[in-house]
Amino acid sequence: MKRAAPDPALPPATALRLAALQELERAQTALGRGDARGVHQTRKSIKRLRAYTRLLRDLPLPAAADRSAQALNALLRATAHALEESREATVALDTFGRLKRPVSIRAADWRALGQRLRRKAETRRKPTRRVLDTAGAQLEQARETIAALPDSRLKPADLRRGLRKSCKRARKAFRELTSGNAEALHEWRKRAKRLEAIQTLLDPLLDAQAVDARSLDELTELLGLHHDLHVLPQHPGLTKPQREWLVNATRAPAAALERRVRQRGKRLFG
Repeated sequence: MKRAAPDPALPPATALRLAALQELERAQTALGRGDARGVHQTRKSIKRLRAYTRLLRDLPLPAAADRSAQALNALLRATAHALEESREATVALDTFGRLKRPVSIRAADWRALGQRLRRKAETRRKPTRRVLDTAGAQLEQARETIAALPDSRLKPADLRRGLRKSCKRARKAFRELTSGNAEALHEWRKRAKRLEAIQTLLDPLLDAQAVDARSLDELTELLGLHHDLHVLPQHPGLTKPQREWLVNATRAPAAALERRVRQRGKRLFG
């Protein structure tokens, strides 16, 4: 699904608001499908919209707009959380499928673990009607909040400052990393993903980028894979031995990914 982009012919604040409304409409359309793919597309749109709310809070806007942006972010976060369960079960199964069985684990036990994850993914793949209805109502409320945002006189310099602030947060998170700290890596990932979304959103309105877009996209993809490995052993419904097996199986690939993202981070933010 193509991302919504602001129209450079419009005043910046108006262009950003209309692009956000277009993204919100895409989220509503995807959610209306009611299947796993639709939920995935909806969650991607929500992440972009949350990046938009972060950008708003970094721009010289009236206090009322800042409060609206904070309320909008909280609403979108709640919507994403409501849709999380069906998506996470699928991600867990996909992540498991990329792992190699440690020689210390019997093949039969490993197959049984995969079958357990598969059954759960199939059961949770489609969200319930209640979840869909709740998320739909929240998205409609978000649409009304965005539509009500006041126009402001923003200049390209304001947008560039907002982009630099997002880049500064991602750089700070990278420099604060400690070896083997998956939570710190996840925080860096969130800030890098936010920077990626904001930079993409502002690209039609600015003549410069904070960091190389392709390199940033590759970095966030790798950070996402690392996070998937980290949370897999914590997946609900597993037995204690199964969790220990997954900790053992994910240790080496997670360490290899950490080395790769640190090298890429150094080139981007070092």
